[in-house]
Amino acid sequence: MMSFNREFRRYALLNLIQAFGPISRTQLADVSGFRPATVGEIAKALLDEGLAVETGFASAATGRRRTMLELNRTGIGAVGIAITRTHATTVLARLDGTILREETWQRGADASRETLSARIADRVAALLENVDGLRLVGIGIAEPPYDPADYRKDDSLTVNYGHFNDWIHLSLRPMLEARFDLPVRTFSAVTLPALVERQYGAARGSDNFICVELSNGVGASIFAGGVALSGAHGTAGELGHTVVDIGSGAACYCGKTGCVELGASFPELARALATAIARGAHTKLSPEDITPEAVRKALDDGDPLCRAYVDRAAMLAGTAIANAVNLLNPDRVVLYGYMLALGDYYLDRLREAIRHQTLEISGGYEIVTSPALESKIPLGAAVEMFTHFLRSDEYRWVYDMMGESEK
Repeated sequence: MMSFNREFRRYALLNLIQAFGPISRTQLADVSGFRPATVGEIAKALLDEGLAVETGFASAATGRRRTMLELNRTGIGAVGIAITRTHATTVLARLDGTILREETWQRGADASRETLSARIADRVAALLENVDGLRLVGIGIAEPPYDPADYRKDDSLTVNYGHFNDWIHLSLRPMLEARFDLPVRTFSAVTLPALVERQYGAARGSDNFICVELSNGVGASIFAGGVALSGAHGTAGELGHTVVDIGSGAACYCGKTGCVELGASFPELARALATAIARGAHTKLSPEDITPEAVRKALDDGDPLCRAYVDRAAMLAGTAIANAVNLLNPDRVVLYGYMLALGDYYLDRLREAIRHQTLEISGGYEIVTSPALESKIPLGAAVEMFTHFLRSDEYRWVYDMMGESEK
């Protein structure tokens, strides 16, 4: 028989409570195979540490009432940090997904690594003032993502992309560890939207889904077989740079021609509309006010020019998404991003394009939408810290059991 040490049992019970709670001590002993006395001892320790709470009673077959245990989702917290070339966002989140505090601020693109690290550390300190009663389990840092809106032609694409800038590892991370005495970890931003959607959002209960962002660019966050995929170098999900329009002749900023983003991202849609208006095309749209809201109004009013260009954007995005569906066979496609503000006309055309180009055998999937929260990436970094604290990846068998019990 396998020998289990106390640490193994502790984390096994933590994850069982996380997965199956509310759950009684008797049920924990049955599911885990641990002796009832061991379960009772560890449960008491988890209650004393504030990691678990008693949440009521359930009747047993004998008529006795059993006290139920749950993870203390309101008493466990983590910090998430997301950084772009121009801004930083910090959030303090609870295990239940509630964001207690959030701040976005200009970080100063030209600051030295020491200055920038100190500024972020000061913001985290302000975030953590007066958090008595909250068990802080760590600080998660999301990799600075590449944003097409920030692309500058005088920089190389490699420099602009900035995956895991060295100052995070050499300056920011050690500064945060020393100042707050908490675990600090870094994560690929490409996985974080999927983690948030699975934990709290539109993909709850799914082990195979794709999150697609439609905004300044077109990106994907992929969850397959119960695992978020980042790829060999943390750049998986570059849906916007899949080629869907070889004959277009236009060159993308990445150097290729025919990329999805050339016609499907909002900046490119706005640029195309502005060019058409400058050439004398008739439209109700003002060239000085090409915003998602203005385009939506024009679409709702039946503007032929807007509808023609939005039709093309939806077709290109839908083609790329359909290719991903055919490749990965998800049960859900989650759409988010500020382009959803274009309204029902755009969404209907997008859904139609996706459905039209997916294989019939891949047809058993949902297309759903999710709010494009600015906090999605930093909240994802906090989620990763919760996973790290609970060692959930090491106890995946617990969640496999949960999946089997639901079949």
